[in-house]
Amino acid sequence: MFFLEKFKNPQIKNFKFIEDYLSKVELNEKTALCTVILSISDVCNLKCWCCPRGHGYVRPEGIPDFMSLDTVKLLCNQLGKDFCGRFSISGLGEPTLHPQFIEIVNMLNDLCPQSYIILITNGVKLTDEIVNMKCIKEIEISVYSREDEDYFTSKYENYDGYGYNKRLKIRPMYIEHLSSPVNNRAGNVFYISPREVPDTVCYMPFYQVTVDTDGTIHHCSSDWKRIDTIGNIYEENVYDIYINNFKNMREKQLNHDRKSLPLCSKCNGIGNIGVAFKKFWKEYYEQH
Repeated sequence: MFFLEKFKNPQIKNFKFIEDYLSKVELNEKTALCTVILSISDVCNLKCWCCPRGHGYVRPEGIPDFMSLDTVKLLCNQLGKDFCGRFSISGLGEPTLHPQFIEIVNMLNDLCPQSYIILITNGVKLTDEIVNMKCIKEIEISVYSREDEDYFTSKYENYDGYGYNKRLKIRPMYIEHLSSPVNNRAGNVFYISPREVPDTVCYMPFYQVTVDTDGTIHHCSSDWKRIDTIGNIYEENVYDIYINNFKNMREKQLNHDRKSLPLCSKCNGIGNIGVAFKKFWKEYYEQH
């Protein structure tokens, strides 16, 4: 049986961000979108045990290696300068492999200056220039061995912003550090976790979207096979996609009917952060 980290509960930081976000906004159809996961890269330099890339992942045809600057600019312009939610630069590949990574971060910061930018990386290509970009509010390095943890700890132990609840943190992902079932990536690495698909509401479609390298939006960042594509920012505004195209999934989740959804029916993820957003959409659908 494999488990996910006993290092510190990674959900704590999500609770804190959502709590801070809700203190700044009044929820409506647009502000209910508080997290945009940016999959700027669909290439990776590792094949990790808990990732589909370590288990025969084959990228669907037509998916570009990297997100273009034009796509980033279009997304930011659609979100607007008042967007104060979170950009999670993570997604389905290693983001720091993007040849224009620095330009992308600067564009996010320039066009959406109130946003909260975080980076999730395996650290292999993490440079001092990236670490010192203060507009990146959090950098989380996922490590997959004791040796990697020791290496990054030694490298950053004297860095002023290093440590739990600090700007730069290390998240061990190897077996000795695991304490709860690993997300099975919507069934793509199902055997690594014995947990069955839960009969619970997953809150993620109530407050976030995942934007692929070509501007396509998926219901979930675990959709490695791209079976649940719901729009593209080159064809519809990101807010229109978020407000209108998530309706079926949200209503099924609210009815505890996730097993009828092609993606959620295979996923053992709990996704239980964001009750305020679930409540908002429940009341919204009752009134419309």
